[in-house]
Amino acid sequence: MTYEQVLRALTRDTAVEEKLGGYREVEGMISNLEETIRQGYQEYLNKGLAEGMEKGMEKGMEKGKIEGKKEIALAALKKGLSPSDIAEITGLNKEEILELSETVN
Repeated sequence: MTYEQVLRALTRDTAVEEKLGGYREVEGMISNLEETIRQGYQEYLNKGLAEGMEKGMEKGMEKGKIEGKKEIALAALKKGLSPSDIAEITGLNKEEILELSETVN
C-alpha cells in the first residue's frame, strides 16, 4: 500500500480526519508565525540600517565642519592672525590652533 492509499484510508475515519484538520490548522498557524517573524526581522534590519546611516551622516558632517574650521584656522595662521583671534572666529580651542601653527612654521 502506498503512502497516499494509507492516508486516504485513514481520512475515511472522521476522528482521524478531525485530527488531520487540527494538524493542518496548526501548520497554518506556524506558517503565519514564521512569516510574521520574517517580516518583523526585516523591519528591524531596515530600521537599524536607516538609523545607522543617519548617525553616520551626522558624524561625517560634524567631522567635515571641524576639518573646515581647521582649514580656515590654518589659512588665518598663514596670514598672521593671532591664535586668540582665530579661536574666537572658528570656535576651535587654542590648543588645536597651536598644534596647527606648528605645521605652518
